[in-house]
Amino acid sequence: MRKEKYIEEKYSESVADKKKTLVAFVVNMPLPNGSKFYQRFRIKDYVNANAAFKDAIKVRDNQIELIRQAEKGIVSFDDYTVQELFDLIPSNFDRKLNTYENYNKLYGKYIKEQFGDKDIKDITEEDILSSLKKCSETCVAHHVTKVKTIWKKLFIIAQRKRVVQMNLVDLVESPKSDNVTERSMSEQNITEDDFQAFCKAMSEYGHYLPTEVNRIYNRDIMLYMLKLMRITGIRSQEARAIRRENIVFTEMESETETGDIVKVEIAYLCIRRSIGSSKTEYVTEVSTKTPQSVRNIPITGKNLNLVKEILKYSRNDLLFADYDGNPFSSTNFSDYLARVSRSCGIKVYSLLMRKSFSADLYAQGTNPAVTKRLMGHKNEDMSLNAYATASNEDLISTTLNRKYKK
Repeated sequence: MRKEKYIEEKYSESVADKKKTLVAFVVNMPLPNGSKFYQRFRIKDYVNANAAFKDAIKVRDNQIELIRQAEKGIVSFDDYTVQELFDLIPSNFDRKLNTYENYNKLYGKYIKEQFGDKDIKDITEEDILSSLKKCSETCVAHHVTKVKTIWKKLFIIAQRKRVVQMNLVDLVESPKSDNVTERSMSEQNITEDDFQAFCKAMSEYGHYLPTEVNRIYNRDIMLYMLKLMRITGIRSQEARAIRRENIVFTEMESETETGDIVKVEIAYLCIRRSIGSSKTEYVTEVSTKTPQSVRNIPITGKNLNLVKEILKYSRNDLLFADYDGNPFSSTNFSDYLARVSRSCGIKVYSLLMRKSFSADLYAQGTNPAVTKRLMGHKNEDMSLNAYATASNEDLISTTLNRKYKK
């Protein structure tokens, strides 16, 4: 049993065997204004119990320091500025790191300059609405909603700290935004020639010395991962969690054009786990995004050679781990692709592999139910509306080949 002041252990008890299991640590401490600071750290959100315990100690120590500052008159637990509350968002809400980056951009552009130094108690409905209107003038509706979400989180934290009684955001109606996102059609897919040119550029990127074996390995294994994502349409976080046991070779019978029955080798890529991207699961293995994401993707023909190359080249059980066997983070992978893209002039990012997979299947007239299964989507609308795109060539071909009802 761990003993730390203001940190409590929480257990769950199994009804069947009456066995107690440690499930969380809770920081529970009194504040100078008579209220209490309470924050739970669930063990299942961390790599292990020690990681959760360390985070609890860190937050506890931070609160103790704030109390000391309050006693010296430096800060007050009765007053929080908008900026101070914004700084507390990561410790109060467990979200993907990319989400926090988006929060920072939107907060800095539409909230911070005008309201950052203002006490949350002095914020009015008109203040919130003015920031939303400012955003709606230049941004799409989705971004306006994000700014509103930031305000909502600020008031939730303020309520937890007994600073305000009501979340004013619930009283504010979002202004309408008529702006639309301009998305280049060329960025929703990539030709095979461009992809191969990018792969060649990436294989030579860095000009590493022969002695820099770790850098060369990390570059090459990420390139292998990109190629596998290209032929399977899997998510980056799924690719980074693939282990050797997740690739199963078998044979199936197939009929040739002459009617002969031959055996064809096939490999199944079994998607079972993914690498987390939230602040508490940054490079740890977690469950797949949805139950539908658990799937077996068949790989046949010349693509089998790629799978065999990967199995031969990888030095780890976790196929796409770095030289030392550690999982790559989403930031590591995306940043590397961005640098290569700038160097060769061909824009490639991890989600492009998934979009191009769906778009190519759509262009080939693949049954939407098949695309849904391969991509691990919950419904066919997701595969068609969010990923598959109609190119200009598709539009021209359709108008030229239209058949009129007789």
